[in-house]
Amino acid sequence: ENNVKECYDDVLFAFDGNPVNNCNWVRNDVERCNLKWNGKSLSDFCRLTCENCRHKCVDDINYRFDHRETTRHCMWVSKKPNPRCKINVMIETKCLQTCGACERG
Repeated sequence: ENNVKECYDDVLFAFDGNPVNNCNWVRNDVERCNLKWNGKSLSDFCRLTCENCRHKCVDDINYRFDHRETTRHCMWVSKKPNPRCKINVMIETKCLQTCGACERG
């Protein structure tokens, strides 16, 4: 299929022509995925970083939840997926890869 989005970051991407502003720079503040450059969204240059891939079996890097008065994320869940995936109903839907909740097929 021709329109399948490959899931990788463009290693040559440099926002505003500055090589420091690459996909790692975007990863430091994922809100940057929404910025536009050369008529395209940065999520089109940094598909993996911005989770702009056709195959969605990935953890939502923006997802945060409070547990025991601390803000947690999928990386924390991944350290002990069982029982952490069951803390609340949203975790399995937001931490798909960590919780093994991806569609098989």
